[in-house]
Amino acid sequence: MSDVCGRPIRYPLILFFFVAVLSFTITGKMLTYWESRLECGAQAFSGTVIDAGVGIPGCPEKGRWQIVLLSDGVPAMLWMNEPGRFGDRVRGVASFKRGEGMRNPGGFSTRLWLWSNGVSHSGQLVNYEIERVEHFVLAIRRLPDAFRDRVRFRLSSFWDNTSGGSLLASLTLGDTSLMSDMERYHLRVSGLSHLTSVSGTHLYFFLAPFHVMTRKISLKRRGRQRVLLALTLIPGVLCGWKSGIARASLSVFMLRLDAILGRRRDSINSLLTVTTCLLLLNPFAIRSQSFWMSLSAAGAIRFVTSSVIERAHGAARIGDAKDDDGSEDPSLVGAVILFLCRLAPAIKRVLLISFIAQIAVLPYVLMSSAGFQLLSPLINAVAMPIASLLTAFAYILTTILSLIPVRGHWLLRVGTLFASLLEPGAKLIHQLARQAASLRGAYIPVKWIALILLIVFLGYLLFKKRTRLFRRICVAISILTLGIVITMVWISDRRKEWRVIFLDVGQGDATLVISPEGYTCLIDGGDCGHGYDTILPVVRLHSLRKIDLAILTHAHGDHASGIVELLECGMIDRLCLPVTSHRSSRIPSENDWESDLTDLLLDTAREAGVTCFSLKAGDRLELGSICADIYYPEEERDNYDLNDDSLVLRFDMDGFKILFTGDLTQEGERLLVCQSRELSADLLHVSHHGSRSSSSVSFLKAVSPSVSIISVGRENRFSHPHMTVLQRLIDVGSDVFRTDRSGALILNIRGGKGTITEWIASFEGGVR
Repeated sequence: MSDVCGRPIRYPLILFFFVAVLSFTITGKMLTYWESRLECGAQAFSGTVIDAGVGIPGCPEKGRWQIVLLSDGVPAMLWMNEPGRFGDRVRGVASFKRGEGMRNPGGFSTRLWLWSNGVSHSGQLVNYEIERVEHFVLAIRRLPDAFRDRVRFRLSSFWDNTSGGSLLASLTLGDTSLMSDMERYHLRVSGLSHLTSVSGTHLYFFLAPFHVMTRKISLKRRGRQRVLLALTLIPGVLCGWKSGIARASLSVFMLRLDAILGRRRDSINSLLTVTTCLLLLNPFAIRSQSFWMSLSAAGAIRFVTSSVIERAHGAARIGDAKDDDGSEDPSLVGAVILFLCRLAPAIKRVLLISFIAQIAVLPYVLMSSAGFQLLSPLINAVAMPIASLLTAFAYILTTILSLIPVRGHWLLRVGTLFASLLEPGAKLIHQLARQAASLRGAYIPVKWIALILLIVFLGYLLFKKRTRLFRRICVAISILTLGIVITMVWISDRRKEWRVIFLDVGQGDATLVISPEGYTCLIDGGDCGHGYDTILPVVRLHSLRKIDLAILTHAHGDHASGIVELLECGMIDRLCLPVTSHRSSRIPSENDWESDLTDLLLDTAREAGVTCFSLKAGDRLELGSICADIYYPEEERDNYDLNDDSLVLRFDMDGFKILFTGDLTQEGERLLVCQSRELSADLLHVSHHGSRSSSSVSFLKAVSPSVSIISVGRENRFSHPHMTVLQRLIDVGSDVFRTDRSGALILNIRGGKGTITEWIASFEGGVR
């Protein structure tokens, strides 16, 4: 049905808004009720598996997350080392905890993840047993799970035995668990991360070769549509029906069904109808960011396809008709020219669709990355054809491997052979992502994105055929808005304020210092994973292209691993270590957090072309207005304890002094006090996460901090911070902030005065 202007009436849009609001309201009340119903902590439970989850490809022994409907009616996400099947009963003891929001700027929210999966709690099993339930109906319902596990686990050689297997798993299964942190970072920064989330693009890649095959064989049109209709379900089954592929599969399903029945629907109305059906089937999808990203990208692409590209196709058909008038050159040169003329519109179409999709999902991308890769549309135009071939062949080869009756070493050899055939294409995509991620100049900070979009919109208004008065009004409004945006950006850049962010990296240390001129200094980098998952998001959110200087207090893993990751991805310009870190002899440790990573740091810095400096007592660091005095260690100290050789340095930020102590022990503190150094500071970063082996009374009196910050992990195995240390800090009149309770702590300094903001709501009492 259409209005008087011939445009289709969007009744599905009204229905979608109604269902979306209803879903959001109802699910919110349900999740809040479940959070209050189930208590946190270890407790006995019993329940039924209602979602079997998906396992890690090639690793059936590693377990998986499964949703269990507890006996009191509350669903919970449990990690099962030995997973149950859909409908099986589970009983035992588990430690439950509620989801929580981001603990750092730009961080990961477990609450949002749990809520989007329709649960309010996650749990780690202490002990449990599974009661196998057999029933004819359950056996039918378990068939998709069995097929998914067969492909994921039986074809381990296809996923594990080549360097490109992790990318093939993400293209076909939507599973990035086999990828390294660096590979995921490169794909995300280059704008290619959407390739790792199975969606309509992957479904198109999968169906394309079968489209060609069914046309080659003598199969009637309706029969061909029925075959493609059945094949549409395979990608969704393999990846567990995530929101993107679920929407795409249902859209294609409706399209094939319309072809069989001889119907034709408006594309936008069809998309809205499909999305409404998905919300009716799974109302918790309304809380998933991937659901909205998929809907936004699909809607934008369909709108452009139905307007701009259709007009371009019309012009192309006119051009083809002119070529058919006998003017076609039969020579080889003429054939090449004709091929290039027909290739150009296809490339233009890919670039336009890629650009529109990137703009459509930009608001969601900015939630985790405060910027935009300017070359992303071009990179996608190059990567998409390669990804389409990899996806199509990967689906075909996995189907063959799943059906051929071979086992053991023969399956291993065949799987490795098939994966090696696709490895060059996978390496090419990784290389493309790596090169794009290294181009810092192509990364546009968030503060300039609005300005660029406004300029694009202004150009669109100038060239669009409208009345002269309308164009003048639009231009006036745009110029006014442009002036306001430029003024706001200029004011924000002129703010003379220091910012120090004490990041919550669990049982580790990481602090980011940003000077008023924009210089950056990182003191320690936390444990494994925090370089990519914690520090980089904060760097991007503050529109920083790099870290000018990284200072490592000592080379234990809980301080140094994150810096290694930042060196690997080229985010650090200069690295400073304590002079004692260059000694070759260190006592080896059985614990990962006590391992000496000095050699790894130096080797990684050398490969990245990063200059390293050694710091010792008496040195002074200066970078712009960033100024720090080094108090410890002495060069001639002969000591094999990394903690006791931690750097001690004091920053002076516009008269506000901050003392960093690493994991210095009481022995080192005693030496500092005996040297009668000027240790007084406004803020003390407490040594060794509040361990009783540090923070002696004499040292705290010498520093006399008005504020103390303890970087410590929640419920850590060491019981840090120790109660005696907390009492000593209170006795010297210091306010205490802890990252395990407050999350990240943000210190803003202006005019020599500092203000601390807790990322998580503050706690009552003397210690926060």
